[in-house]
Amino acid sequence: MNTATAAALAGRTRATIRIWCSKGVIAAVKQSGRWSINAASLADRIALPSRLRPAQEPCMDLTATYTHTYAGATEPTIITPVIKTNIRRGVAVTSVTGLAPLLADHLATIDERNRLHTLEALRTARIVIADSAVEDEPTGTSQAISWADYGRLTTTYDSTVGLPASVVLDLAARIRAAL
Repeated sequence: MNTATAAALAGRTRATIRIWCSKGVIAAVKQSGRWSINAASLADRIALPSRLRPAQEPCMDLTATYTHTYAGATEPTIITPVIKTNIRRGVAVTSVTGLAPLLADHLATIDERNRLHTLEALRTARIVIADSAVEDEPTGTSQAISWADYGRLTTTYDSTVGLPASVVLDLAARIRAAL
């Protein structure tokens, strides 16, 4: 195959294909001033980046919404995450409320009765992400506060049957990575 065809298949420019040929990145032979490219070698090169790169989690949508009607309410409530960052005693502290949309996949797997209970527990729950350690232990629970990473990740969420606090702390770690 020629450089134009290879470039189209690889999603690269013809110049890049010529460089790959001249450096031996792909198997190719120059004939009459033109490159003849081995299709199998090109296919291996095209597949290489996906083999080298670790699988990445889908990007987190911090603007997602979740609609729910709480017990006793007549109108549904639209829940949206709220993220606020402040500096406290020289430490950046990020607070996240409105966690339900960020846990929607987990909530969908919980039976209705336990899901309603979990949504009530999430209603006032908060995740706090600090940029420095505040606890002596790597993980733990104290007075309805669970933490991980020496207190850099904390939540006021108290585990329910359908959603353990560890899932919320995992969410906190993913939010930290996304911010």
